[in-house]
Amino acid sequence: MSNDAATAAGATHTAISIPSLDGPDGPEGEQPVFGLGASLPPADARPKTEGTFPYAADLWAEGLLWAAVLRSPHPHARILSIDTSAAVEMPGVRAVVTHEDVPGESAYGRRVVDRPVFASELVRHHGEPIAAVAADHPDTARLAAAAIAVEYEGDRSPIRRRPSPRNRCTPTAI
Repeated sequence: MSNDAATAAGATHTAISIPSLDGPDGPEGEQPVFGLGASLPPADARPKTEGTFPYAADLWAEGLLWAAVLRSPHPHARILSIDTSAAVEMPGVRAVVTHEDVPGESAYGRRVVDRPVFASELVRHHGEPIAAVAADHPDTARLAAAAIAVEYEGDRSPIRRRPSPRNRCTPTAI
């Protein structure tokens, strides 16, 4: 629609024409129109689709440390012990942190601060962070995280779960 046709139709703004990346007339011979009510293409769309966009995993710098997180393989278990000595002794490992290394408040959350940074005594969901490793190379970090020995209780002996809301008011629920 030309500006004259838009004015005749009662439009109160004018469209701005920007040349297309596919050619002067766009992919189907139509001139692309950008302006009020039209979305602009993302600035990083072309490099991402061409595979030339530098993601964080593609970056490398002198002295850069890589992290790996050891996560719980259990949905609900009690942590009996965490042994990080094998990971600390590996060459290239700069730091290994657990719940004991978190200063101050060891929990976070958006509205309610109830999610621990690292599980300390109880694993509350599959994939909950147990420890983190910082190393010179990403493979070293992953190997060190795998070398951390965690002893769990809960696979064979179930942990007492809270009763459902319907059964909480019964005498046996307490």
